Amino acid sequence: MGVSYVALMIGIMIGAAFFIPFIYRRFTKKLLVGEQVQPEVFLPMTILGSILMPIGIFIFGWTSAPDIHWIAPMIGTAVFAAGAFIVFQTLFNYLSMSFWRYLASVFAGNDLFRSIMAGAFPLFGRALFINLKNERFRVGWGSTVLACLCVVMVAIPVLFYLNGPKLRARSKYSGF
Repeated sequence: MGVSYVALMIGIMIGAAFFIPFIYRRFTKKLLVGEQVQPEVFLPMTILGSILMPIGIFIFGWTSAPDIHWIAPMIGTAVFAAGAFIVFQTLFNYLSMSFWRYLASVFAGNDLFRSIMAGAFPLFGRALFINLKNERFRVGWGSTVLACLCVVMVAIPVLFYLNGPKLRARSKYSGF
């Protein structure tokens, strides 16, 4: 069990290695010279992270078999962790720039939604993996369902990247 946490740590460090230089180049440098920066500056990294997440889930799900070396699902775990780190960090930055006047409420709503999902997932998550398993790949099909949901979710940051200013202009809560 302990090695899986190392894979998560490595994935997060890889995600940070991509995230920090990107943010410095695209955001911090512009702020330091007094340029106005739109919140959408974070979304290209969000798109990258949202693509990495289903890739990691697919790798994990279809390599989690007893006859496959243990490092293969750990690579999938690291890829997923890198993507999840990037998505979390960039979305928190996007939300804080877009709704800075109501930031505490935005983060509270975000935390409430994530907590509801974390509480609800065990209600169907176990059944998902039990009902979709086969003898060789016990978590393959369940992971595929989750990865396919992640693939569909890739459209969300793309739509916000393309339509973000229009959507923020329609919101009375946006501070940008």
